[in-house]
Amino acid sequence: PFVQLSFFHLLPLLFWAPASEAMAAAIIGFKHGKLLGLQEAELARQRAASLRALEARERAKREKEMIKVVLAKYDKMGNKGLDRNELKPMLCDYSVESFGRVET
Repeated sequence: PFVQLSFFHLLPLLFWAPASEAMAAAIIGFKHGKLLGLQEAELARQRAASLRALEARERAKREKEMIKVVLAKYDKMGNKGLDRNELKPMLCDYSVESFGRVET
């Protein structure tokens, strides 16, 4: 059977196609935006982790240098460590530098 459709019957079909295409484009755009956001967040996390690792390496390097200076100044026996007689002058100097007072 042949059904004759009027213009008014075809009107929803004319508007439905562009709307669905727009909705599909919006969904795809949302997915792409979400993916880009996740990628940017991951890059930011990686940069922060890299910066923390770099700072830790630099801190460890400074601490090693400080230990070398302390041992050079206070390790009179040259045994790569401080015994009781060497430790007291080091702690006295530390107290003066840190707190501005001499401990007895």
